[in-house]
Amino acid sequence: MVITPLLYIIAYLVAIRLYLKELQPVTAEVRESFGELNSRLAEAIDGVETVKGMSQEVSEVRRFTNNATRYRDAVVKQGDIEARFIPLLLLGLANAGGLLHALFLYYQGVLDVGDVVAYFGLLQLLGFPTFISMFAYSQVSLGIAGARRILELINLENDLDQNVVGYSQQMQGEIEFKQVTFAYGNGEPALQDISFKVKPGQTVAIVGQTGTGKTSLVKLVNRTYDVSSGQVLVDGVDVRDWNLEALRRRISIIEQDIFLFSRAISDNVNFEADPVIAVTSFGNFVFAWQDEVSVYLRKVNPLGADMWSPHTINLTSLYGLGVPRIVPAEDDGVIVSYMQGTGPNWWDPHHLYAQKFDLLGLEQWPSGGVAINAAGGLALYMEYGLAPDDNGGAYCYWYDDRDMTLNGYVQHIQSDGTVGWMADGVQVSTAAGELQMNPSLVTFPASGEVMTFYLATDSNQNLNGVHGQKLDSLGARQWGSNGIAFVPMSSQTRSHISAQPQTDGAIIVYKEFPQGNTVQSYIKAMRVDMDGNQVWTTSPVDVCSNLSEKGRIPTTVHEAEMVIAAWDDCRLDSNGDIYLQNINPDGTLGPPPDTLGCSYEVGDVNNSGTYDGLDIIYGVAFFKGGSPPPYECECTPGNTWYVAGDVNNSCTYNGLDITYGVAYFKGGPLSMPCEDCPPVG
Repeated sequence: MVITPLLYIIAYLVAIRLYLKELQPVTAEVRESFGELNSRLAEAIDGVETVKGMSQEVSEVRRFTNNATRYRDAVVKQGDIEARFIPLLLLGLANAGGLLHALFLYYQGVLDVGDVVAYFGLLQLLGFPTFISMFAYSQVSLGIAGARRILELINLENDLDQNVVGYSQQMQGEIEFKQVTFAYGNGEPALQDISFKVKPGQTVAIVGQTGTGKTSLVKLVNRTYDVSSGQVLVDGVDVRDWNLEALRRRISIIEQDIFLFSRAISDNVNFEADPVIAVTSFGNFVFAWQDEVSVYLRKVNPLGADMWSPHTINLTSLYGLGVPRIVPAEDDGVIVSYMQGTGPNWWDPHHLYAQKFDLLGLEQWPSGGVAINAAGGLALYMEYGLAPDDNGGAYCYWYDDRDMTLNGYVQHIQSDGTVGWMADGVQVSTAAGELQMNPSLVTFPASGEVMTFYLATDSNQNLNGVHGQKLDSLGARQWGSNGIAFVPMSSQTRSHISAQPQTDGAIIVYKEFPQGNTVQSYIKAMRVDMDGNQVWTTSPVDVCSNLSEKGRIPTTVHEAEMVIAAWDDCRLDSNGDIYLQNINPDGTLGPPPDTLGCSYEVGDVNNSGTYDGLDIIYGVAFFKGGSPPPYECECTPGNTWYVAGDVNNSCTYNGLDITYGVAYFKGGPLSMPCEDCPPVG
């Protein structure tokens, strides 16, 4: 009884082996032709301007037709092989042979009817694996063919030496080509006997027709290709003697074809850390940025001229620095903070340090910086912030998992570089089972107090809310050990908390997602006072009630304590538009209530306490009517009004002039008539 299934299994294995041997080259051709069809079509669409400009439409259509025909023929051939799937024929023969064998044994009296039915039913069990293998082996063969093409690319090696022990000093930027010749493979030279030198700071244009080797020349500098003969020198060192990673890290190339990912602009430029900037107390600008191992600083004046010598300060350490933050300090100085690696691997914890620079760029704190957090637990993705204390020091705020639990911390670095609070920072909340992340900080320089607002979650991060804490000038928690839950934890998601100061508290802006929605959100805001009470009757208020996908929410505060929020919003365009909204101190949106209508004082625009020529100069452009002021007129003796604001051209300053101009004066003390006639003009 086992002869039929045994013979079938043996025949099946032999047939499958022959089937796969025949199918494998065909599926490889299907994958290759399909890839060629799509890649060439994509190139033709991306380069449609070139195709049309060179009148190559007919040629591209012909090439597409040939590629499509090749792909069609390969698929048809695959279908022919699959249609001749021999195991199906073998299954039919096995069923027939098994039935005949069972009937023979029945007539011999060896089997009864039930045994025959049972035996034939068991033979039918071979049907499912046979039928499913007809489709499965085709897909497996296609998958193997696709994987082979991918692995060919992954395993492709070039002959460029990484030169890990090569030259890796700071690059100055001098480039020299010495009798350079370059050819692709064994072809004709694309460049031949090229020699020139570019000094640091020079701008050089290389001009030529398409195909003359401009791009090839540039890609010899970062060793995308190596020269066939001659030398390319950077700072007098052959590029082949540079550490390849160090060389390429310091060279930027803007490709001819710019590719943008289908996301926001910020996502397209997010391959390198964003630079940060601070405006100093003297009105100059200091920039900070990073590469993979160092942090750099540079200072310029409002005209763009460098103010340090050397122009750029380079901060580095054994395992690299990154993620700089910068704030102004006293006397045109700045404070910069940064993360410092503790090991060679990306997963090694980082520490937080800070350094202070005076107006000349000289370090004011101990060499290597002041340790803000040396307890570890920091990763590069954990955002942190730095805020000035307006007394020559700064506050740093962050979260880390030094104890395998995410907690928020704040540290005060005083003007002399000493740490004002406990080592490694004050923990903002000690609530059991609570995690704190993504803090925002508000400072009150007069009292030395700070408020921090953060995302609070349960230990599983299933529930979250918006909590806050106030610290006094000594770093003591003022709102209890656990802080205050301004938005209690729930299953709704909140994120992107940003806070701005008010005279007696802060306004907090954040995103809130509806239940079960982790993509589209609203924007909410609330105001709290110094005691942690919510100020507005309706709190939180809806800053944006349009449910849509939104990005980060940077905020700033106006001198009138109006908070401005900006965000990327995909409500109308999937690529996003930029929206702004103001939040007034009373929780209303739109124009502040005290600017509705005219509340201006008449006259003294520059607040000098007297009526003078500057008031008139500022105000004259806003007068509604009359002829231009007759500056050639002279004041008559004893005239206490100006001719410079003579809107009605009467050669005297009278009530009609004031009537026309009053609504446009910006304000200040009540107007005062002058004692003497001002000089004309």
